[in-house]
Amino acid sequence: MIFLDTNIVLYAFGHNDDIERSAMARSVLFGASVSVQVLAEFSSVLSRGNRRSGIEPNPWTQIDTAVALLCGMLERVVPLNQDDQRYARRIADTNNLSYYDAQIIAVAVRNGGTVLLSEDMNHGQVIDRLEIRNPFL
Repeated sequence: MIFLDTNIVLYAFGHNDDIERSAMARSVLFGASVSVQVLAEFSSVLSRGNRRSGIEPNPWTQIDTAVALLCGMLERVVPLNQDDQRYARRIADTNNLSYYDAQIIAVAVRNGGTVLLSEDMNHGQVIDRLEIRNPFL
């Protein structure tokens, strides 16, 4: 089962100037899964914008539409629970990761994920049977 990091979702929605990366990201959306945290980060970036990525702030009605569209493409959206948070703290500590990245990993591992696609985590790293892959390499 494939899980996605927020940056892959942002590329899929064309929030950059790289057409090839956007196309690659869109091709992996169908059948993939995300944690609720990814939806929260996606919404946050869209609401505040990101000058470096060329993302302008969006109104909440447009963000609601984008999130609904995204959820319709995904296999599933997995909630984050208290056990995932405890597990994420251990992952962050033992793998020198940010807590938020560790939460995405924890949810993926605890829900049968075998691959996490991410542009900014360590390509090839395996954490509890979950392999992190950069789809753009």
